[in-house]
Amino acid sequence: MQAANAKNPQVAATVPTVALAGGADPILNKKQTSAIVGLSPSTIDRSIPHAFPPPVQLSARRVGWRLSTIQAWLEARPARGAPKPTP
Repeated sequence: MQAANAKNPQVAATVPTVALAGGADPILNKKQTSAIVGLSPSTIDRSIPHAFPPPVQLSARRVGWRLSTIQAWLEARPARGAPKPTP
């Protein structure tokens, strides 16, 4: 079964879901995360300290992101082309 991505339905095919007891939250690798958010892997690397959710350390040289964290981050971002809120 594949996860749905309302912002980019073409990406849904790249996001595997795991149906485990308790509704497990899948961990995405950098390539999958990049496809979902529309940022290059190098832009994600540069943005982690200040503007992107922190990754989950999977091993000494591998990180990933929880799908729920990425979805929440996307929903919190203003839509492209949306006017900035006035104070």
